[in-house]
Formats: sequence, structure tokens, C-alpha cells
Amino acid sequence: MTTPIDKPAIRRRLLAVLQGGVGAAADQARTEQTGAEIDPGTAYNIDDLGQSDQDGEFRAEMQGVAAGAREAINRLKKIDVTPADTVRPGAVVSFGGDNYFIGVAASEFTADGRTFTGVATDAPIYETIAGLRRGDRFTFRDTEYLIDDVV
Repeated sequence: MTTPIDKPAIRRRLLAVLQGGVGAAADQARTEQTGAEIDPGTAYNIDDLGQSDQDGEFRAEMQGVAAGAREAINRLKKIDVTPADTVRPGAVVSFGGDNYFIGVAASEFTADGRTFTGVATDAPIYETIAGLRRGDRFTFRDTEYLIDDVV
């Protein structure tokens, strides 16, 4: 990274992304709850019961997604985003042409004018790069990489 990086801004953006995921999952869970309910005062058939079961299962999955995102938000709020010279939670790491925010898993998101991917501390790639510095090389899944930057 050639220009300075604003890690607090990256964390704020990632928090917003994760909070949006909680809201979307919770909304979907509520929608599925409505679909899972069968009015006992109306006639229904076996297909209605099957659909109700499926909607109830999907609702539980969406509640799990929302709970996971809330957990990630809580972890992210506690991460130290002060400058780093080694790969650790709160560091931003660049290698292979991509940028990674270390601490929580997240799909690609844009912040501070760049694209990042969130890497959880229990991810295999993190286990490989933890503690490395700018200029270090590592191999992951049979490909060698050079750490271009750690901030």
C-alpha cells in the first residue's frame, strides 16, 4: 500500500457491513416465521405442512446467521487497530494483489478507497501468516506469496 491507510475507517465500514448483514438475516427470519405459521382455523394439506417445516428450518438458519454476525461485531469492536508491523488481529495485510483485514471473516468490502476481505483468526490462512512481517514469504495451498505490506 503506497498511501496511508485509515484502519479505524476500515473497521467502521466493516462494522456497518456486518450490521447490515444482521438486519437482513433478521428480516429474512421474520419473513420465514410468517411462512412457517399455519392458521389452525383453516384447512391445510400435507404439502402445507412440508412447506411450513422448510420455512421453519430456514428461519432457524437465518437466526444463526444473524447471531454469528452479532458475535463478529462484538469481536470487531474489541480489536486493536493501532499500527502493526506483524500480522495480528487488527492488522491490514497485503499480498497477492489483495488487501486483508485481520480479525473477523467478511466477504469483500470497500473502505478507505480500497477493497478488503476480512480474515478470521481461526482461518487456515491466518494460521499460516500470523506473526509474519512485510517482505516475508509464505506458501499457502501450494502457492508462494510475498507479504507486500502490514499496517
